[in-house]
Amino acid sequence: MMESNIGPALKSMAWLPLTPPAIQELLSLPCMEPIPKDRMDEVAEQLGWKSSDLVDCAERTRSGHVLWASNYFASIGDPKSTFVLTFANTYPEDADGSDDWVDLMQDWGEQPDWLFATAPTTAQCEAVFAEAVTVVTAELGPPLRTARDSGHCLPTDPPYTIWRWNNHGLVVGHAPDNGPYGYLTMGVLALHPWPDGELPEEEHDLARWIRDRIEL
Repeated sequence: MMESNIGPALKSMAWLPLTPPAIQELLSLPCMEPIPKDRMDEVAEQLGWKSSDLVDCAERTRSGHVLWASNYFASIGDPKSTFVLTFANTYPEDADGSDDWVDLMQDWGEQPDWLFATAPTTAQCEAVFAEAVTVVTAELGPPLRTARDSGHCLPTDPPYTIWRWNNHGLVVGHAPDNGPYGYLTMGVLALHPWPDGELPEEEHDLARWIRDRIEL
């Protein structure tokens, strides 16, 4: 029998693999000196960031990934903020949107160093998420837990993978694109506050616990 993961799984996918410098920069953000709103543009330039309209109030980092946060102007240097670094965006085959969304996806794929595929397979999609987990594991060691979540638009089932870093959780996972209709699904590396408390035991509870913290 033919494997299902060799057929088209997505209308399109754009991605930029994570790198150790990209991970380390994300981890540094809550530890930096707080930045006043009127100095945000100056500091962004010093960091090598450029404003991006792919997500509201977002920056394209020096590594090329798209960064956004729970409180854009007050996030850097705030240990209570959540930071989301987008390394992939996908347009699922079963989404109810029009093909106009392909144009938006191409905007992602046309960013410097990003890769783009039309009708990628499930295996290709899974490989993008698996590579992200591998790169983070090389930096931080084995993750604490993984949890699969069926409540998303992807035809594959990439798990949330979580690490503990100081008083934060670091998650490789997926999140809605925060667009007007939510047809696109992002691959994200999210850093969220986690000062104390244990993770839920049940997998579906853990997936919900993570989702509640990384979907802004």
